[in-house]
Amino acid sequence: MKWQGSYPRRTFLKRTASLSAGLAGTLAGAAMAKTDAEKPEAKAKHEQRNTQSGVLYKRLGRTNMMVSAVSFGGVGLSEPMLPVFDAAVERGMNFAMIHAGKSADAAAKWLKKPGNRERIFLGLRTTPAQLGPMLKTLGTDCVDLLMVVGHNVRAATDEKVRKDFEALKKAGAARQLCLVFHSNVPAVFEAAV
Repeated sequence: MKWQGSYPRRTFLKRTASLSAGLAGTLAGAAMAKTDAEKPEAKAKHEQRNTQSGVLYKRLGRTNMMVSAVSFGGVGLSEPMLPVFDAAVERGMNFAMIHAGKSADAAAKWLKKPGNRERIFLGLRTTPAQLGPMLKTLGTDCVDLLMVVGHNVRAATDEKVRKDFEALKKAGAARQLCLVFHSNVPAVFEAAV
């Protein structure tokens, strides 16, 4: 059978590259899953909160937290949005990342309702030094993920952040540390790893 029509070389290369990347990702994921199964932390029980049937939950990084595939990034959370946020949690969403400022004020209103804090894994985008005041604002004593911004190599490898986090973890104020960055991605990612 002869091809009837054009198939530009550029389109062929893009599709082949996408297929190759997808296949490599699948194979790497399968290999990692096999490797993860051999690690001690993989044998620990997965922590679940607010699970609903029909919702996809995935293990978050190297933690044992099973978070919903659809989560909430709280930059723009405001009081008028709280009914929508509440509806998402009712349907099985169980992870929210909250930022300082007005977002934290709205989140505090939701978190202070009885039983709400236990339904979600909470990520706070702040610094170790600002964590205490943020926890007070939110009306909780612990954050599941302390999400520290590190947009450059120096910030991503700052030993003070790690030491401060370890002290917070020992005190029970933060469970996990997460590096957040949106620029200088290759260099920051390599330095952080």
